Amino acid sequence: MGINDWIPEDTNEVLAGRLTESLDKSGKGIILMHDANGPTAKALPTLLKVLKDKGYKIVHLEWEAAK
Repeated sequence: MGINDWIPEDTNEVLAGRLTESLDKSGKGIILMHDANGPTAKALPTLLKVLKDKGYKIVHLEWEAAK
């Protein structure tokens, strides 16, 4: 699920609104965020709170290269 978090002018509130809308619409998913984007990095605490408040779990995934 994308929340279009790459727009440099976005605020915490805009990103949280997009995340909430996407979650309400789909009810599930994997969220990809661009952590190199300043607004996304600044909004991360707000976005994590939105997820927690909605009862979602945060999990850590690691890429394992083929051997």
